[in-house]
Formats: sequence, structure tokens, C-alpha cells
Amino acid sequence: FANGPLPLVELAASTTAIGRMSIHKVKSALARLGYDRVVAGDTDSVMLLIEGATVQEAIDKANHFCADHLNKLFPAPMKIEFEKVFYPYLIFTKKRYAGLLWEDATKQPKRDTKGIATKRRDFAPVVSQTVGAVLDLILWKQDVRGAVEHVRGVLARLAAGELPIEDLTIRKELKKLPGQYKTPSPHSTAAGKMMARDPANAPKLGERVPFVILTGQGEVYERAEDP
Repeated sequence: FANGPLPLVELAASTTAIGRMSIHKVKSALARLGYDRVVAGDTDSVMLLIEGATVQEAIDKANHFCADHLNKLFPAPMKIEFEKVFYPYLIFTKKRYAGLLWEDATKQPKRDTKGIATKRRDFAPVVSQTVGAVLDLILWKQDVRGAVEHVRGVLARLAAGELPIEDLTIRKELKKLPGQYKTPSPHSTAAGKMMARDPANAPKLGERVPFVILTGQGEVYERAEDP
């Protein structure tokens, strides 16, 4: 960008353009091989859907494509190489997904997520815990019914008031003083209440403010309170 340590915008634009051209080259080459189901891509990667294959077969095919076809498209030192297989794989929206990541079919995969509640720090713990349990049931056991029943169980405990308040406590960073927010937010409102009651022990700028949302009338931010 213009004010960066190496402010040559043309170079950055060229890098991105070459990356996009390379992606289209790879997609076209895969389509000629009969694999036209490209499900995702970035400036440095292509994700291909390979149906009816085991994880090991998918890895073998990907390596075969790279070695025998795709790397003939580019001059050195550019190189296309296999990175990973996702199976099972759930795509929600752009840059939001969950799946089991395999780099070697002989080793245990690991759960990988991006852009969902298991990765977000500004959700109450009950949300990330529930989403994590649901993903484990779906990805590891393919047990969709079990996942639904788990969510129903959590909601029943929530409605009955059986969840500890720690599981319902949200924490968010206080970046400005409460009165400086153009739009009131739950965490700034809770911080303002804490400051009014006990200034010495109230949250300070840069700290994560713990708060819960109380039942009742009014806007959500108005019902934010110190746990």
C-alpha cells in the first residue's frame, strides 16, 4: 500500500495479477483432464473436488496432476504442489469452513476451521463449545442426528437456567472509552456501568471486558451487565 515500507503499488498489483492468471491456467488444465469442479481458490491455491476416491487416492491424484501436468505450465521457480485433503469438508461461505485436514493418509487427520465460532474470541464459551461438539459429531462420526440432539440438550439447559454464568460470559476488548463509541455496544455499556460503580476496579482501555446479556425489555446493549 502507498504508505508501506516498500510502497510500490504496481509491484503488488502485478503479483496479484500473476497469481490470478496462474489460478486460471490451473483451472483450465484441470478441466481438460476432466476435473472441472474447482470449489475454491485464492491467489496462491486451487481446491479441487475429487469424487469417489479415498483420501489416499485423492492425495495420489493431486500429486500426479502436479508432477505430470500442472508444473509444465509454469517457468521456474514457480511450482504447484499438493498441500492437503479435506474430508469430510463443510463450506459455509467464503473463508468460512470446517473439515478434517489430511496431509498424510497414514496419519490421524486434525479438525481445521476458519471464520466460525470455534475461532472467535468474542462469543460466549457455550457457543464455541457447542459448535465444536457439533463439528466433532458430524466430521468424526458423521452423526448428524446426534449433533441435532446435542444442540437441543444445550438449549434445554440454557432455558432451564442450568448453565454456569462463566459459559454465558462474553469478553470483548475496550478500544475506546464508553462515551466515545458512536453506536453503543454491549461491552462498552457494561464497562460504563462498572466505571460508574467502582472506577478503581473498572476495565481499562485495551482490556477485554466481561459481560452477560440479561433478560428483559430494551436493546441488547442496554441489557449488558457485569457478570
